Amino acid sequence: EIRTPHAQRPGILHEQQLPGPRALGAGPVLEGPDDHQVGRLALLVRQRCPSGLRQLGGDPVKSLAAFKRSLEINRARADWPNVQSAVYAEPHWKQTRKDAELALADVIVVASQWARESLCLSDAAPTSPVVAVPYGTPVEEILPRAQAPDGPFTVLFAGQLGLRKGVPHLIEAWEKLKLRDARLWMAGSVDLPREYINEHAASFQYLGALPQAELIEVMKNADLFVFPSLAEGFGLVIGEAMAAGVPVLTTTNTGGPELISDGVEGWCVTAHSVAPLIERIEWAHGHRDELYRMGQRARQRAEQWTWADYRRKLVAELAPHLSGI
Repeated sequence: EIRTPHAQRPGILHEQQLPGPRALGAGPVLEGPDDHQVGRLALLVRQRCPSGLRQLGGDPVKSLAAFKRSLEINRARADWPNVQSAVYAEPHWKQTRKDAELALADVIVVASQWARESLCLSDAAPTSPVVAVPYGTPVEEILPRAQAPDGPFTVLFAGQLGLRKGVPHLIEAWEKLKLRDARLWMAGSVDLPREYINEHAASFQYLGALPQAELIEVMKNADLFVFPSLAEGFGLVIGEAMAAGVPVLTTTNTGGPELISDGVEGWCVTAHSVAPLIERIEWAHGHRDELYRMGQRARQRAEQWTWADYRRKLVAELAPHLSGI
C-alpha cells in the first residue's frame, strides 16, 4: 500500500490517479511535457506489482496529521476559550480507521516536514518509510501580477475562518497594530462563533467564500498574503499566492518552509504567537516597495517548483520502494 495525495477511495493506482496541478475550480489533472515520468512509475508498478498499488481512501495529509492537529487546536483553546470551548477530538471510529490504514501502508507520502513530524506523535506511529514531497505550485494556471497594488495597504487571508487557521491570532495582531490607510480582507467559510464575529467585525472586510479564479484576482490586489495556520499538512493556497507574485506570511506548522526562505519570498514564523505577526505586518506596511520585490521573488520560487517538478520527485522517491513489493 502507498499513501498518496488526493486519493478519493481505495483502488488501483494508475497514471491518472497520480497528483497533478489543481486546475482553477477543478480537481488535480495531469498535463505537461513530463507525463513520461508518470508513465515510468506506472510501468514500474506493472513490472513489480502486477496487481497494482492500492491507494488508501481519505485525505492522507489530514489523516496523518490528525493527532498533531488535535494537540495544536486544544493548545490554542486555552488562549481563546470564547472561540472554541469544547475539547477538539476526532471520533474514535475515525481515528481507529486511520491507524489501521497506517498499519497497512508500505510507504507513506506526505507533503511537508510538519506532516512527517506529526506521525511520530501518534500511538500508531508507522514503521514504514515516509516520503516527503512538497506539493507543486500552479504557475501554469496563474499569471503573476503586472504591477504593485495601489490604494490602501492590504493584507489578505483565505481559508476557513476558524481557530485552526490562526484567524483569531491574525485579528488580534491587526487590532493591536492600528495601521493607517490599511485594510484586512478575509475570504472563506466561517467557523467562528457569531458573538466573536460581531465583536471584531469592524476590524476586517469579509469577502465570503470566493470561486478559485476570483480569489486569485483578489490575491493580486493584496500587498501581503497571511496564512497563520496552527496545523496544516501543507496549504495549497500558499503556492497559489506565490504563483500570483504575492509574498506570504505563514507559520512553520504548514508547508510554507518547503517553499519559502524566511525573509526572501515571505516569512515562516512560530505558530500560536501574535507578536511575530505584528512585527512582520508592521514592517510590510512601512516597506511596500520592498514587499513587492519580495512578491516577485515568490513568483520566481514558485516557477522553480511546479506540479511537473512534484511529479518527477514523486517518481524518484517511490521507485526504490517498488523493488521490495
